[in-house]
Amino acid sequence: MKDNMDSPGDTGSGKTTTAGMLTLGVSLTYGKRGPVAMMDTESASDFLLPIFKTEGVKLLTLKSRAFSDLLTVLQEAEQAGCAALIVDSITHCWTELQESYCRKREFPSRSFNTGGSSSKHGASGPPAFYLLHSTS
Repeated sequence: MKDNMDSPGDTGSGKTTTAGMLTLGVSLTYGKRGPVAMMDTESASDFLLPIFKTEGVKLLTLKSRAFSDLLTVLQEAEQAGCAALIVDSITHCWTELQESYCRKREFPSRSFNTGGSSSKHGASGPPAFYLLHSTS
């Protein structure tokens, strides 16, 4: 079973800390202390690493904003038996994908429609953060 969580909020509001604590709880409660993977676009893993170390859970991190790396992280997290995956912040991956697409097709980057459903995500694109975990 896979679930996701969107955690919008201002800088410093606790999104990353909350994601870290939730994924740590998933690992400890359901994941047999399995590792947690993190695609880190803002160096937030530096703050979480000591918390995970204290609890005896590995936090496997990749610092990148490339969409192609996100695909690799998803595969490697599943192969490593990770209890959860944090992507913080997916907005950077979305922006990189959109800009790459526009460059390849020679579109002005601002002509690309970045908005999802305005009622769900506003005009800025997908949510800034996702938490994915597997309990099966």
